[in-house]
Amino acid sequence: MPLVAHLGTTALGSAWAVAGVVGGALVGLAIGRDRLRRAESHAQTARVHALERSLMLKESRDRRAAGTLEGTVVAGQYRIVRRMGAGATGVIYEAARISDGLPVALKLLRAAAAHEAVASDRLRREAEALGLAWHPNVVEVIDHGHLPDGTSYLVMELLHGESLAARLMSKGRLTPAELAPIAMQVCDALAAVHAAGVVHRDLKPSNVYLVVDREGAAASERVKIIDFGIARVEWEETRITNTGGPLGTPGYMPPEQEAGTGEVDGRSDLFALGAMLYECLVGEPPPPQSPSGYVPASGRSDSGTVKAGALVPPGWRAVIEKAMAPNPADRYQDARAFAHALKALGEDAAPATASS
Repeated sequence: MPLVAHLGTTALGSAWAVAGVVGGALVGLAIGRDRLRRAESHAQTARVHALERSLMLKESRDRRAAGTLEGTVVAGQYRIVRRMGAGATGVIYEAARISDGLPVALKLLRAAAAHEAVASDRLRREAEALGLAWHPNVVEVIDHGHLPDGTSYLVMELLHGESLAARLMSKGRLTPAELAPIAMQVCDALAAVHAAGVVHRDLKPSNVYLVVDREGAAASERVKIIDFGIARVEWEETRITNTGGPLGTPGYMPPEQEAGTGEVDGRSDLFALGAMLYECLVGEPPPPQSPSGYVPASGRSDSGTVKAGALVPPGWRAVIEKAMAPNPADRYQDARAFAHALKALGEDAAPATASS
């Protein structure tokens, strides 16, 4: 081949090679630019969502700082109407379900507790326990979840009435005839709760709600057990027990619960029910237990006056003593047995004499 021809062929090949490299580079550049545009688009979308979330959280914080949440829509479903009360970690509001206007009670963790694992776990445990322990005498859970800022919420039926604690504050104490139907309904509720594998662990007058049921001109009173925030679900590991002390309210906790060393089961709730019955009849919590056991007749006021003997009929005294036995094996073994003992009291509504 002539040298000129060879050079021409080589130059042509080199030109095609250069063109291929340039073309590939252009294609690669186009792909790179497309990827860059997509990445920028995704980043912009993320920035918009972040801004929207920031504005939403700021609005929520501003409302909280102003001390009002009225009109706020929670979880896209519940519009807050008014604040009803507050506890150590949560605030309860009356709200309305937007879809049908159903009045509900909405429990929100306080802002400071929203990200605390223990507080959040307690609200989750309360929702779980209520879901398992459905009964006409247990407050009904409707919904629960978390808000975008991490705040936990619990939606329950809205109750109208007063707590047993409020009733005692206004009346001082109850007669056996007034107490009997309340005690029976609490027993029915505990039977269902325990059958579901749940132990309330904080039964006391403030956690027993008295609701007025109206049918036409007639009205009756129905008990609702509330606040399962420290309930124990038997088959689930309980993280919230590791808080450095016993869970419950002094005066209503049995020895094994107060010591934090013994197994807490349904009989612990029955001990608390016995203490609650005593308080309802006498007008004050029971005296501290002695090593020899619980003796209602020895309950004395600060002035030393014997009170329980004159206010607790013998039949009721026997029921309360058995319910509050220091050894769980000596108590009623289930709520049905407790209810049976209450039914056996019959018309034992007359107070005992001061010498009994």
